[in-house]
Parts: sequence; C-alpha cells; structure tokens
Amino acid sequence: MPAPPPHGLIYLDHSATTPIDPEIAARMRDADDRFPGNPSSIHAAGRAARLCLEEARSALAGSLGMPAESVIFTGSGSEANNLAIAGTLLEHAGRPAHLIVSAIEHHSVLHCARALAARHDGVTLTEIACGADGRIDLDAIADAIRPATRLISLMLVNNETGVIQPVAEAAHRARDRGIRLHVDAVQALGRLPLDLPALGADLLTLAAHKARGPRGVGALLVRPGCGLAPLIHGGTQENYRRAGTENLAGAVGMAEAVRRAVAATDAHRRHLARLERIFLDTLTGQAAAGPRFELNGCATAKVPGILNLAFEGVRQDDLVVGMDLAGVAISAGSACSSGVIEPSHVLAAMNLPPWRRDGGVRISFGSTNTEQEARQAAARLAELARRLATSTAHG
Repeated sequence: MPAPPPHGLIYLDHSATTPIDPEIAARMRDADDRFPGNPSSIHAAGRAARLCLEEARSALAGSLGMPAESVIFTGSGSEANNLAIAGTLLEHAGRPAHLIVSAIEHHSVLHCARALAARHDGVTLTEIACGADGRIDLDAIADAIRPATRLISLMLVNNETGVIQPVAEAAHRARDRGIRLHVDAVQALGRLPLDLPALGADLLTLAAHKARGPRGVGALLVRPGCGLAPLIHGGTQENYRRAGTENLAGAVGMAEAVRRAVAATDAHRRHLARLERIFLDTLTGQAAAGPRFELNGCATAKVPGILNLAFEGVRQDDLVVGMDLAGVAISAGSACSSGVIEPSHVLAAMNLPPWRRDGGVRISFGSTNTEQEARQAAARLAELARRLATSTAHG
C-alpha cells in the first residue's frame, strides 16, 4: 500500500482536492448508519432513505437559491460536465448542432466536446482562444455563433490559473439567440459568490471534493424548463435524468459542503488572499538572488488562493518533485491526468514564452492552511528554484 502523507506535509494542492471536513464525514457516516434502504424501495427503510436524499437535494438547491428539482446528483464534476454537454446535444438529436467551448476548459469539457464532434455527423465544434492574461475572447465567441449553435460551455474560474472568466458577459451575447449556456463552477465554489440568474447559466456544474466534501459525488444544476437527455439509462432516479442507485451519504456530504462553502465564501476569500499575499511577499524577498519568476494569468481578475508561476530556466517537473521531497505538495496543473505531468493545454492556449508555458506550476491554498505554512512553502520554493537554476547553469 502507498505510504500515508508524512507528518508535517504542507498541502498546497487544494484545486486538485481538499481534505474532507471531519464534521461532514461524520454526517455521512450517520446517514449510512441510519438509512440502509434503497431510496427507490417502497418499504419504510426505502422511504426514509428517499426522504433523506430529497432533504439533501433541497438543502443544496436552497444554498444556491434554486428549486430542489434543479439538482441532479452525479458521480463527479466530470460526469456533470459530460451530462450537460452530451445531454444537451441528445435533446437535439437528428438536427445539426454546433458547440462552442474555450480552449482552456477542463479536459472533461474539451474531451467530451471533441468526442461528440468526431463521432456524430452534424455535430461541429469551435474552440475559442484566450489572451496571454488567460481570459477568453468574448468577441471570438460572438463571431463563432451560428444558426445551429446549441450550447456554449465555459468555466467560471480556471482550474490552473484561477483567472475569472467573463461568463455573464458571454451569456448576454448568447441569450437573445436562444443558445444554452453551461457553466463549470467547480473551482468557483467557496471562492466566488454563485448566483445562477446573474451568471445567465442554464446548467451549472459543482463537485463536492473541491470544498471539503466527499470525493466521488458532483451535481449538475439545471434551470427549470431546460430539457436534458440522460446519458445513463436504467431506472427512474434523478427524475429520469441519471439512472442508478443514488449515493445517499455522498449527497448528504455534498449538500453540507455546499452549504458551508456558500456561507463562508467572504471569510474564505479573505483567508486565501492573506495566505497568497504572504506567500508572494516571502517568495519575492527570498527569490531576489535566484532566477526570476512570473505569474501566469491576469493578477487583477482571479480568485484568491490559486497561483500559477514559473521560474526562468527551471522545469516544472523538477519543481513539483523537488517540492514533494521538501514536504510541500504542489502540482503542474489539472489533477485529471492519472498522475502524469503533461504540458498544460491552458498555458499553451495563452501563447506564453516557452519557459513560462513549460515551467508553470500551480500553488493552491485552502481553509486548513496557515500563515506559517505559506511562509515556509515560499522559502522552500525559492531555495529549490535557486538550486535547480544553478544546477542547470553549471550542467
């Protein structure tokens, strides 16, 4: 079995996943213990489980000001993204369908959209570029719209750079054309206020484990009246939109995670901003004698707590591995690549200089991090970058 994380590990990869809140874990265990029945069964145990599930659904929806019937529980944020995109196209089966996504979307959006365009006649795809600041080009979206455009899918917060995307502005450009908007809000939960009507979203994706909830459960929020074809067929669960026995404990945990994240958004943002400031101040002071570094992404239009940076002449895999050996967990980008360090499609889409594109690493803070950890991590990163740059120069 793999070894547990060493004592004293500084975990700065909260954009990949967050440690579950012990109180949320306790609620989930209680749900498993108290409600052993299948929510689809008609006996008393089943009815009790169904009531628990629907209470979780109502609580999640209520935290975001939506009706309970808008919530579809899924097995992950990636599944919710696939359901939003493929489910929309299946609603238009037999008719030409054009999709618009940005080139910096999560792979669950990009790969789903590309697969649909490759496998289905009549389905076409446009991938919108972004600028060097990591923000999508709104004019390019407007120019890409066609009579057959059915869906625009955009993330609210980029998972690698933390840059906030102009989703509401994109919605304005699409709304009068009758085009559906899907918003991947996985990285926004707890970092930005979430208001579906203000965003103009018809569909919105969330994942519990990004906000100290359980892994293996997500949700797709669907605007009332917005049709969606199922991807998984079988039973009548999730109002015929996602068959399969529901993950009751996961739904309970997700509802509580969303409630807590929404309630604590302002305080959480202040905490993350403080940690980010301490980290950057420490890094800037200690990196003066080392290689220069640059932040990737717009510094004035991002959420606090997600940083993407590169050191000139230092490789990203050396930084990730070196920091791991130094007791600090950071990443080279999205965690959905089976543990393989691959070139970032996000940084590539930003057309950055090669050293920033190929050297970018992500540092993402969470509620469990301390100011001392921010200082220590920055000092270790600066020292590592100095050693690696010196080794490269002499090698």
